[in-house]
Amino acid sequence: MKNENSQENLTILVLGTGGTIAGLLENSPQAKQDGAYTSAKLAVEALVPASNHRIMSEQIAQIDSKDMSFEIWEKLYLRIWEAQSDPTIHAIVITHGTDTMEETAYFLHRTLACTKPVILTGAMRPADAVDSDGPHNMAFAFDQSEQLRAGVWVAFAGRVFSGDNVRKAHPIRLDAFEVIDDDFVPYTSLVAFNPPIKRWPRVEVVMSYAGASGEVVDALMAQKIDGLMVAGTGHFTVHHTLQAKLDKARAAGIAVSHYSRCLRGIPQARIELILQLLG
Repeated sequence: MKNENSQENLTILVLGTGGTIAGLLENSPQAKQDGAYTSAKLAVEALVPASNHRIMSEQIAQIDSKDMSFEIWEKLYLRIWEAQSDPTIHAIVITHGTDTMEETAYFLHRTLACTKPVILTGAMRPADAVDSDGPHNMAFAFDQSEQLRAGVWVAFAGRVFSGDNVRKAHPIRLDAFEVIDDDFVPYTSLVAFNPPIKRWPRVEVVMSYAGASGEVVDALMAQKIDGLMVAGTGHFTVHHTLQAKLDKARAAGIAVSHYSRCLRGIPQARIELILQLLG
């Protein structure tokens, strides 16, 4: 996975989007005891540890990643695209909240023709916590900038994951990420993406389970959605009542894609359907 640009001193562009890595503990004794914090308080410049590399930093967004948006994805895509054309920049590191990091990584993996390493990292503890993991993860991402080939990656808690095969697997552990599927065969072709996007397809997720009525499908159809990602039981099976509603949605021109809730990676499957509808 060696970066062809690897050398002792690289120029790394750090793009900040907020998240826990930029968060601060709330200012009360009880809040600090409980570990309560507010995400996205520190500017990206404050997150950069000492490094032998030349670091450039820019703030793309300042949000809790649960609020990640398509508009921010477009900004990231365009800035990375521009940076890849700059011969003085060797790698791009993105600071990102962990809740939707897997979604942003997948989006970038499927749309960017990478010529340099693009590495997402973040933290499970805020910047001013005694056990903050942000500085270690940032330093690790910088180290990986020397090692990784062109592509989208997640560098977290001493491990590196491909951007299309990673998920957040634990809500509080410092090593919160894991691979989706050890047998995953990666996509070899990119999805065409030409921002700005006037209207992103609206794709919602519904789940099959015991007693599923499917009434949620009727409600979503009334909202003029474009697609449905169905998390089915077992080997893509769906409750018969829900299936009848899905058949109705498909007949109305709504894209319906099935996924098994036994598998991991439902957020990525939803993004894949969105990208396919954009095409």
